[in-house]
Amino acid sequence: MRKNSEKNRQASPGSDWERGRVAAVHRERFELWTQTGSVYARMKRGLRLSGQDMPTVGDVVFFSGGSGGDGVIQQIAPRSSFFARLDTWHGTRQAVAANFDWVLIATSLNEELNLNRLQRYLAQAEESGGKPAFLLTKADLATPEEIARQRARVQAMAGDAPVLVLSAGTATGLEALEALLQPGQWAVLLGSSGVGKSSLINALTKDTVMKTGEIRVKDAHGRHTTVHRQAVRLPWGAVLMDTPGMRELALWDSAEGVAAAFPEIAAAAEACRFRDCSHTGEPGCAVLQGIQAGELDPVRVKNYQKLLAEAKRTRAIAHRKKK
Repeated sequence: MRKNSEKNRQASPGSDWERGRVAAVHRERFELWTQTGSVYARMKRGLRLSGQDMPTVGDVVFFSGGSGGDGVIQQIAPRSSFFARLDTWHGTRQAVAANFDWVLIATSLNEELNLNRLQRYLAQAEESGGKPAFLLTKADLATPEEIARQRARVQAMAGDAPVLVLSAGTATGLEALEALLQPGQWAVLLGSSGVGKSSLINALTKDTVMKTGEIRVKDAHGRHTTVHRQAVRLPWGAVLMDTPGMRELALWDSAEGVAAAFPEIAAAAEACRFRDCSHTGEPGCAVLQGIQAGELDPVRVKNYQKLLAEAKRTRAIAHRKKK
């Protein structure tokens, strides 16, 4: 896991500023949790013009005003962890969540499960500074044999990351998730639309705090229901940050995360003769030698190369925008 280095040079908070934590994002309006309750605030115009990220759920911010209306966010505190993705429309970084302990990657135990997609999430999670875990949802819709098969596939890809089998409908696995999320910890919940994130939150809170949709019979997908990022307090003191489902996760500046998600390939690449080896035919390529010796999976090597190339492209974009 990469230690997140999201440290911005910032002035000390003003004496009249209050401290809050972003609990929900409604376009350009933010709900903040404070010591005295919840308030709403908007971002200071100068912060946007300076090129800073918009605040995202989990951010610690300092704001002024708010007693007679919306406050004004004056400063975003440095982030201890940060999950971002590439906004493919604008070619910029999109903040998803900040200051979390766990990255919970949800996928349902039906036709939606896709290992390549999960590897993308794992790579970006490793880059974020949080600890990844996989949640295999809707276990009540799969046979025991299918559950065992899919869990084994995901665990082989996930390495040391926990893989939990869950069902919101039957409460299967909820105790294991409760044990994972300790009181006071924050976790961001990620996954494609319709994998059952909202149903899971309702089951954990034992309340209908999130809208849910039925599964479409034609493709086994659930209907997308979450429309904004928001934090939900769980009964035992942990906090879960829900996010809208992502049709596609485009990596952002995550070369180190990709290496962490494919440790056996990254380790082999260290022994390549050339520092910039592409692992496609160069002499002295330790990765190709590993494939020939049966020590490396050629499918994983192909995915590693694809994700690493994508991560390097977005790193170049990030560096250009800093100039």
